Amino acid sequence: MSAEPSSVSAADALNNYEKVVAQNCTGYHELERGPSTLAGLSGLSLRFNCSDPRQGNIESSVAMASGSGELIFFYATAPTNEYDALRTELDAIRNSFRLNAGGDASKLAALEPVGWVYD
Repeated sequence: MSAEPSSVSAADALNNYEKVVAQNCTGYHELERGPSTLAGLSGLSLRFNCSDPRQGNIESSVAMASGSGELIFFYATAPTNEYDALRTELDAIRNSFRLNAGGDASKLAALEPVGWVYD
């Protein structure tokens, strides 16, 4: 499998993600949406809460950014009653991401896509 450059914008990807979440997480409610920086790229972020069938009441933060044919995705979630206490740390994790291909963009293009891991 080869990595194909993505033509999906961060805005389109986030809108599509939100539609799926809103259909599958009871009581979906957008709390915040706005510009964000992820791995040094301009993008968008979304914070929402809902009731997940497996996890109960959750609050989540999603950020997406795109550039040079790459789409970068960050997701963090916590129980609603714990999210505010964790927010500073979750934001710091999101803000710490950097892309590094040793100055050679062709190395990024050669990376194999990574699949999702579910618990």
